[in-house]
Amino acid sequence: MTTTRASLGRARDIIDEYLAQGFSSIFLRSLSPYGFAIKTKTYAAYDTGEWLKFYFEGLRYIVELNRSGRPFVESYAAMILTKMLTPFETGYVDLMSPAGIGISAVVYNYDGDVYASDESRMLAEMGDKTFCMGNLHERTYEELFGSDALLTPLEASFAASVPMCNDCAFEPYCGADPVYHYATQGDSHPDRHDGGRSRDQAAVQAMGGAIAMLMLNSRNVVLSGLPTGRRSVVLRLRQGGPEPVTLRPDEALFARPGAVIGPSQTVLALERDASIAACAASQIIVPNELDYLGDGDVVAVELERPAVRVLYRRKSQHNSFLLTERCNHYCLMCSQPPKDVNDDWIVDELFQAIPLVSPETRSLGFTGGEPTLLGDRFLRLVRDMREHLPATALHILSNGRRFVDPGFAHAYAAIGHPDAMLGIPIYSASSQTHDYIVQADGAFDETIRGILNLKTYGQQVEIRVVIHRQNYAHLPRLAEFIARNLTFVDHVALMGLEMTGFAKANIDTLWIDPVDYGQELYEAVALLEDFGLPTSIFNHQLCTIDHRIWPLAVKSISDWKNEYRPECGGCSVREQCGGFFATGRLRQSQHIRPVAEFEERSGALSQET
Repeated sequence: MTTTRASLGRARDIIDEYLAQGFSSIFLRSLSPYGFAIKTKTYAAYDTGEWLKFYFEGLRYIVELNRSGRPFVESYAAMILTKMLTPFETGYVDLMSPAGIGISAVVYNYDGDVYASDESRMLAEMGDKTFCMGNLHERTYEELFGSDALLTPLEASFAASVPMCNDCAFEPYCGADPVYHYATQGDSHPDRHDGGRSRDQAAVQAMGGAIAMLMLNSRNVVLSGLPTGRRSVVLRLRQGGPEPVTLRPDEALFARPGAVIGPSQTVLALERDASIAACAASQIIVPNELDYLGDGDVVAVELERPAVRVLYRRKSQHNSFLLTERCNHYCLMCSQPPKDVNDDWIVDELFQAIPLVSPETRSLGFTGGEPTLLGDRFLRLVRDMREHLPATALHILSNGRRFVDPGFAHAYAAIGHPDAMLGIPIYSASSQTHDYIVQADGAFDETIRGILNLKTYGQQVEIRVVIHRQNYAHLPRLAEFIARNLTFVDHVALMGLEMTGFAKANIDTLWIDPVDYGQELYEAVALLEDFGLPTSIFNHQLCTIDHRIWPLAVKSISDWKNEYRPECGGCSVREQCGGFFATGRLRQSQHIRPVAEFEERSGALSQET
């Protein structure tokens, strides 16, 4: 049942009519961005919030019917639950990873054209034959199914390697639909900054109930009066109110009911408040899901294909800037699989964004990809951080190899940032093992030399060790290597594995229960402590590690993807425990259990955990 605007608020009536007609199930669907839904503009007739409200209404009623003894199925919920609670596949193309296009389904049109899916055929009817694999009368089977029209979108559809999808708690039960992404974004490779919910993500969130990823970006945006000829514009939001607000050229008024708006101002308003912005010279109308935005937040507005991306949230403690998706490593457990693309535009936006960030921000991260591949542009970003945010701690994730060049290390140090820390991974004391894990020959030697150069110039360095099956046995030896050869580093972080990105593809190669490397972890920590090296344990549950090292365990998982299991109920140290990655449900320790109070006392858990 495809939901139109006329359907909203009438879920019960629709389900009752299905029952009256003798149906035993219904498939509640949102509108698709194809065909007449686009031509008649009905696709944009309602937003995700309205759709979810309708879906919840229908789903709750169906649950009531079943509880009253009237069997009735909502088909999409049934498929999601099948994927979540059983080992069986549903065969539903839109929820496959890679996508089921051309694999589980193929469409032969009346004229002989072959399409990877029915949605591909719909696009062709609109004049776009991007996903046409060819014609039966002109191509062989091998040519059709080996065509770029099929293989390119399939390559883009592995959900575990799709940016933002790979961090989603529901990724194991979802799929990345490249045809949908193309129809809504103009690119079958989904933009990592475009967090607009797809049809499937919205329904999965409905199934998830209390767990919902924050919408940071959307293409369901209407722009008016903004400049042309640029890719995007970066704006700081100012909260509107009963008194006039004077705006800088790089600011926009976030208007709510009652706000005073100047006729020459740029105004951002929620869809439900769109009429408020009618008098403004420039208007940015965004979905209601972005109603959490507030004074001081920074957004990027894409002008060519309208979109809004939230770059910085003033009230959040977890702000970080992605500098690039390019990388010279291909780590077995990479949570953000790299892309070989020209994404210089990301840094162009960050040059505009950094001066707009609140100087009261306590910390901010740079991540990638490998940020140092940007060369001088990376150095300029660090310099901008020093100039505009001197009181903000900067944490940079890097593999350290670029600093093998003494000149580059010196240039970085010469910036003189007062509180910058480079988090650099070393996964083994064996160069062969480290290079295998990062899939790059010679990486170990360059990383070590890079660290030595950085410390020569007095820079802060943190060693980061992700523990898994390929390196756990070497932990004590690695700790000794660090203590004897890198004793001058500022911090060592021993980290549990996040089961997302490439880690899921390599799960059998990487996974080991933390309890099974408990002794190696304890020995490594004890050795580092003996040498006076500041050490922390990230991403571990307290019940899986030795009581004696509990004081070093840190709640390190970002709040937006941190959760606890049912087994954690009644645990006396839950508030001190790091919990679980919501993105890593494929495997967990077999030893998760609530900790009793006497264990807490015997473990001498510190108040600083």
